[in-house]
Amino acid sequence: MADGPVGYAIGENGPYSVVIPVDKLETAANKIKKTHPTAEAMKGQLRSAIVPSGAFGDIPGGPEAAKRLADSLDAHQRAMEQMGVSLVDFVARLQAAAQQAHQALQATTDAAGGAHHDH
Repeated sequence: MADGPVGYAIGENGPYSVVIPVDKLETAANKIKKTHPTAEAMKGQLRSAIVPSGAFGDIPGGPEAAKRLADSLDAHQRAMEQMGVSLVDFVARLQAAAQQAHQALQATTDAAGGAHHDH
């Protein structure tokens, strides 16, 4: 195991890597969790986004396809719950990791003397 900070590696380029320290990720995730709705509300939002009401219309097989998609989403959510993974915590950690990665990229680009442009 290489010496260095303990955390999540988010990118490597040759001998260099960007590592997000665990404590920074935890702090960011906890901040984000405070702004999220309840788990039930988040499940509803997720369902509405993935299986919007009426999106399949009345085309042949549409309602069955919508049901299969909804059943698949439910199965994934149950599996997460069985593993002890909260949807709110999972989403907060993903958002925190994305924020930390963006900040690390910006800091690295700034340190290298270049300008980072969002595309």
